[in-house]
Amino acid sequence: MIANFANFANMKKLIINNLETLLQTLKEQANKSIFLLFTGSKDSSGKSWCPDCNTADPVIEQVINEQTYDSDDYLFITVFVGERDV
Repeated sequence: MIANFANFANMKKLIINNLETLLQTLKEQANKSIFLLFTGSKDSSGKSWCPDCNTADPVIEQVINEQTYDSDDYLFITVFVGERDV
């Protein structure tokens, strides 16, 4: 399921929560340059169970927002990998 679709610095951004949707999207968008970010799922406060992901998120978002990409040629996909197994 695609949870969100937005435009950051002229780059389309998708958020995907499962493998089936990711594979389908990659096939459909094969003509684009695709950036993939695999990250831990977030809780209700917006924080991931993964401390490294929480550290990296603002840096990644800053880089995306500072770059200029042609929105027809580039796609950034965030893939939430699920909850942490304990």
